[in-house]
Amino acid sequence: MEHASPIAHFAAPKPSTGLTLAHAIYWVEAVFRTLRERRRLMQLDGRALRDIGLSRAEAEREWSRPFWDLPGDH
Repeated sequence: MEHASPIAHFAAPKPSTGLTLAHAIYWVEAVFRTLRERRRLMQLDGRALRDIGLSRAEAEREWSRPFWDLPGDH
């Protein structure tokens, strides 16, 4: 399931770039934002999911991802 995410640019910094306090804060904010988005996704009914092009299985797969697995962080 590939889709654009408004938080993709907040993916965890790669170890080679060095971790700054600002990067850590952005990453933590992105984690909490992603958790909220995933929770909202699970609250959608079948019709709303179809409207955004997702199946219930895809929504559940997104919900089951670990909290540190952010969109765009692969």
